[in-house]
Amino acid sequence: MISKKLRTFAASLALCLISAIPASAANIDISHLRSTKNVRLNKPYIQYDIVSSYIKDLNGVSLTIRDKNGKEVANSYMTYDSTAKTLKPRIKTALEDHVVDFSNVKNEADIRSQLYNHSSAIDPYYLENYTGKDPKDKLYFVNTNGLYSMLRNPDKSYDLNLDHDYYRTMSDYAEFEAVDTVTVPANQVFVDVDSKYVDLNDRRSRFHIEAENENMRNDYATFFYPLKFYENAGKRIFFNADPGKYRVFASGGSGGYMEVFDHDTTYKKIRIKFHDAFPNFCNESLSWDHDFFGTTYHIDLRGDRTDACCTVLYHSGAAVSTSIPDKDGYIYIWMKDDDPNVTYCSNYCFKNGGGGGTNGGMYVPTVVDKIHVAFDYPTKRYCIYNLAPGEYTVEIANDGLRNDYTVKNNKFTVKNTRKIQSFDFKIVSKNLMLGDVNGDGSITVTDVSKAAAYIKGIKSLTNDEKKRADTNRDGVITVTDISKIAAHVKGLKVLS
Repeated sequence: MISKKLRTFAASLALCLISAIPASAANIDISHLRSTKNVRLNKPYIQYDIVSSYIKDLNGVSLTIRDKNGKEVANSYMTYDSTAKTLKPRIKTALEDHVVDFSNVKNEADIRSQLYNHSSAIDPYYLENYTGKDPKDKLYFVNTNGLYSMLRNPDKSYDLNLDHDYYRTMSDYAEFEAVDTVTVPANQVFVDVDSKYVDLNDRRSRFHIEAENENMRNDYATFFYPLKFYENAGKRIFFNADPGKYRVFASGGSGGYMEVFDHDTTYKKIRIKFHDAFPNFCNESLSWDHDFFGTTYHIDLRGDRTDACCTVLYHSGAAVSTSIPDKDGYIYIWMKDDDPNVTYCSNYCFKNGGGGGTNGGMYVPTVVDKIHVAFDYPTKRYCIYNLAPGEYTVEIANDGLRNDYTVKNNKFTVKNTRKIQSFDFKIVSKNLMLGDVNGDGSITVTDVSKAAAYIKGIKSLTNDEKKRADTNRDGVITVTDISKIAAHVKGLKVLS
């Protein structure tokens, strides 16, 4: 588990100065997206208004919110902003370590400003199905200077901003045409030798591997005892090797490392054009001229190799492919199922001596997915962010108002959800208004209906509602009371 201090530091960087990461802008086209995904990383938060038919100017009403233990969580009120020259909502939080005033948050910059000292107020983001084996599987953000790679935390999570777009790049192996599969047993190397080595008179191409650890052994361990392709053309060869990493040699040149496993591994054989897989290796004709000490040699990956020979092999995991391009330029490569990275190793040599070689990775198309961190901005007067799920009560904070007024719906529950939760807290008078059965500050047909339903035995009334429905104060609610309320609603006779 990542430490709290480290998380705080990393998140603070992401929230306040994400664009200052010292790195070169990435050359990635984000205009063509495979998909767009919305994620939510915010903590629970609420927004609320104050409503009342008893108090005309609600700007002077301050509310206190308490948790189920009676501890004050926040206090909301209106304050004068001398810069804007207007009243603005403000929430003073009692729990400064996490509860945040979002009342005036209107955009992403406001969010970052409010969360500057609250680094744990956004949940970390983990890439779905991340394996760490795809070198292109990264997350990027955009600023005015371009596209930049995100910093990843030690636990492989990212610290993102709310209401911000990010771009995930991945290798697109889906377009590769799989034509076969093979399982390589534990402690073995698999080599698929092309049959065309005989047709091209290639007696020079060979292969061996050298262990990183001198105690590791394999069947083709030295230059003097290699696996010769001409003698094994068209064969699939499995040979023994101790588990671990080995340096790969194609004829006389080395090219990267392969790994032998202590367990069975699965591979799929893909069909791909050589020039698509290795676009920088040579031109599309798959041939070129090479000058060596005054002699020009013509190298053709598909041509006769008597005078000039170019060996190219491809390795992924414990599988080695030696495919020679066919007449249409296609080759076949074995690719490890759960780690589909392929490295090529090449070596060219001439009849009269000399040569060279190169190595590198196979080109894989890139797909880009857009990840939008969704956030609902508040539309009501007050907004409290990062309020823990649970039960709360709300009360009038003003001493002068508290004697005559109260919050009717003074209890509410915050749910563990990322969607914004909305409330309207209704201020009512403590003094009884006869006829105002539901206590909303006005006498309407709703009050007539509630009293009638009570008399008919359809619905019950609270004690306060009974007192307000008993218009003649005789202690009993009857049709007389209903008639008085109805007459008031119709304007025939005002209740006093």
